[in-house]
Amino acid sequence: ASHVVREPGRPTTVKTRLIAHAQQVVRFDRESRADLAGAGLVDLVAALQHRADDVVVLLDGYDELNDGERESARKIADTLAKAWSHTPIVVASRDTAARGQWEGWCSASLEALEPPQQEELLRHWFATEHPAAATDMASMWAGKLQAAGERVQEMAGNPLMLTYFALLALDGREDLHRDRH
Repeated sequence: ASHVVREPGRPTTVKTRLIAHAQQVVRFDRESRADLAGAGLVDLVAALQHRADDVVVLLDGYDELNDGERESARKIADTLAKAWSHTPIVVASRDTAARGQWEGWCSASLEALEPPQQEELLRHWFATEHPAAATDMASMWAGKLQAAGERVQEMAGNPLMLTYFALLALDGREDLHRDRH
């Protein structure tokens, strides 16, 4: 079963950061700003309708939206929450972007995971589909994450990003980019 809804022809977002004296000076994003449409949207709605009790909806990047887009994203999240009231919906954002804008929603902060905790979370994810191989798969992917570069290691400490990596692995991805920019 697929764990990642894809939209054919939609490019992957590429983020390039310019660093000087150990600080980010500027970031350039190359991405599609078009709304999700076509087969990707149909697949997403179908996944939610058929597996609403077995799905977690993750809306990531709220903090990267402008004010108008944030208002629209909030309306989408509210609509999803009403339509699928038994489906967990997670809106991921830096605190500064979300503060005071999510009345009626629960708020939580995530602590960074250390490598042993990362491997344990990976094992739990892999056990959902490959119980007998989960420990070996988790060990292999933990090694890949540690070898992939400093930025990927930092991202893997975030439980939501680590979940994303696990879902990519369950979806058949075999490798990671050496570094994220």
